[in-house]
Amino acid sequence: MSNRKIAVTLLTLLLVQVAVPIIPADAASGRTTPDFRVSVMTLSSGGSIDVAGVNTLAPGDHIIRVVVTNDGVAAGSGTLNIVHQASPSSIETTVTSIDLGSIDAASSSNPILVNWTALEGDDQTLFARVVSAADSDTSNNERTLDFDVSKYHLGNVLGHTVPGPTGGFTDVRLDHSVHTFEATVRNDGVMDVSAVYELNFTSNSNPANQVSFWSNTLILDPGSLLYPASGATLSASFDASSMMGSWTLAAKVIFNGTAWTNMVVASVETVTFSDYIIDLSEPGDRAIEPGATTTLTFIVSNIGEADSWIVELGSDLGWHDDGQEGAVISLNAGESTTLVVPVTVPANAVKPTLENVYLNLTSQSPDAYVARSVAHVMVGDQYQATIIPPVGPVTVTPAQTTSLLFTIENTGNVPAAFDVATGLSAAADNWIIEGSVTTTDVIPVGANVSVSVQVTPAPISSPLDSGERNAAGDLLEQFLTPSKV
Repeated sequence: MSNRKIAVTLLTLLLVQVAVPIIPADAASGRTTPDFRVSVMTLSSGGSIDVAGVNTLAPGDHIIRVVVTNDGVAAGSGTLNIVHQASPSSIETTVTSIDLGSIDAASSSNPILVNWTALEGDDQTLFARVVSAADSDTSNNERTLDFDVSKYHLGNVLGHTVPGPTGGFTDVRLDHSVHTFEATVRNDGVMDVSAVYELNFTSNSNPANQVSFWSNTLILDPGSLLYPASGATLSASFDASSMMGSWTLAAKVIFNGTAWTNMVVASVETVTFSDYIIDLSEPGDRAIEPGATTTLTFIVSNIGEADSWIVELGSDLGWHDDGQEGAVISLNAGESTTLVVPVTVPANAVKPTLENVYLNLTSQSPDAYVARSVAHVMVGDQYQATIIPPVGPVTVTPAQTTSLLFTIENTGNVPAAFDVATGLSAAADNWIIEGSVTTTDVIPVGANVSVSVQVTPAPISSPLDSGERNAAGDLLEQFLTPSKV
């Protein structure tokens, strides 16, 4: 179970006889004063990022954003000075001075915005200082921002939709229709960059035959320290009606900036164009005791034109049932079927022994091909758990805790305990995720236990922080992963 510690402060009253001077009542009242603090200093416009703990700014115009808080017990007025130092050895220069007016006790100013132009150079500093004659504590009146200024470029490919091979194949099979692939990109530098998505095909039978298809070009704005950059989508389409045979597809994103260019290869796949395509699943691994029989279920889905396939079965040790050897499977477009292969482990088999069972399906189409799959049967113990999540989606409220109940079922063949890990499907700042246990007790075969996960979304920020993923309609997946202890 999770370790939670509750700190308890023990207050001991020591009664000590001391000599206390008598102070007149009118002298004990004390003065009430403001106490100013620079609570926020950041950059909200112009390219600026945090690179491994080093703030990097683009040369050019920025907006400095400052908030001043009065932690005192009385209202007061003061002046905000924005000061720049070009290097540790440089003199300070004043950017601007702003009269704050009166700030009430236990209150903050509205965000104060200041235009400022950055020049290239490292080890620079901005200071935000509050000056007030009435301030009771001047030790907290200053906040600094250290940074470098350079033309830093960085473009990232966050994801793409070029598929990988379907089950049974080492290449990607695409039909002769129009295909559209997308790439999600983001500017993680401080300068404006452009991005374009290229689908480059090279014929494997004639490498001199190349053709490229391009997306639209997007200008990607940089983010700032306050507002990180967001992703954008590039889309490229092509008509494969005249493309035949096998090609090498290189999916690339080309970024261009100020005297800078960079190409990111998102994917390289071998692509075969054919109207005859299937998806042949690979069964999950099995672990059984000597003398027992298990079944391997292969799923065949026809995602192309109508076709027939001849079944070929084999194994390393000959433990499989080959009764379907030479059978013919026929499927129309969009149809699926299963092929069930029994495997019997001899009573004298020793632990651990691995049996590999092979399935080949030979297409009878004009574009003949062979789809292959292999399944594994282990003689011995199988540690396996299945997670049953709560029925969803579940609506959660920022800053409020919601309990989600997951069921862990032991679907192996031996009793076992499992370590439990939990988290979210995507990064979400300031969310709190806590599981009720980190390790289960021993679960009998076929039995199940329940584990609670406490989910507390980030509180609402003003302005809304997209990284906190707590806007209305935001969707995240909560996962629970067991692993054998």
